[in-house]
Parts: sequence; structure tokens; C-alpha cells
Amino acid sequence: MESILGKNIGGYLERLEQDYRIIRKIKPALAKPGSKVQKYFIDDNFLGFWFRFVNKYRAAIEIGNYSLVRSIAERDFDTFSGNYLEKYFREKLALSGNFSFIGRYWEKGNQNEIDIVAFNEIE
Repeated sequence: MESILGKNIGGYLERLEQDYRIIRKIKPALAKPGSKVQKYFIDDNFLGFWFRFVNKYRAAIEIGNYSLVRSIAERDFDTFSGNYLEKYFREKLALSGNFSFIGRYWEKGNQNEIDIVAFNEIE
């Protein structure tokens, strides 16, 4: 993101993550501690929906083409809700108390992505 914007945005991202809890930084499972490989996700359910369907199609909403926006939302909702379903299952696994690490895994270039990885270092 910094290369596209041409400025340092680390402080902004940190505030959005730490102070407001709007976004979440995720590193792949088994990543080295100093690794810069990471992704950011909108962690807030409402804002995720807003940016995906309302803000993205604001022009259609402004001209009153609600049926188009509704059909897009119905078409894409399964894909959109997949991230939140994964979030639910990660939280459920965490509540079980059986794992020492729960996260995701992907290789460089988003190759071979695994949505949920859970380790129990004892067993």
C-alpha cells in the first residue's frame, strides 16, 4: 500500500488496528518473526459490508439503481461472507482451548492458501 500511495502509512494502520480495532494484520502460519509478509483485513463486520457493497457501488445508489446493487450483493454475498465464516470458526477453535496457534497460511504470491491452520504444540 505504501508503494502505491507514495508515503509512509504505518502509523495510520497501527491506529486503525490498535486504537479502533477496524483492521487486523495477519501473518502466515510458520512465518519468521521478522517477516514482512502480511495481509490486512477489515475486521469490523459492518464496515466490511459497507466498503464491499455500499461504497463500491455508491454511484448506482446515488442514481437510485437499487435493484442492480441488490443483485450484485446477492451474487457476491457467499464469497464476501466466507471471510467472516472463517473468522467464526477461528474463534470457535480458540474457545475450545485445544490449540496453541490458530491462523492462516499462504505462500508468496498467494499460492497454496489454507484458510484455517491450527497447531497444538504439545500433541
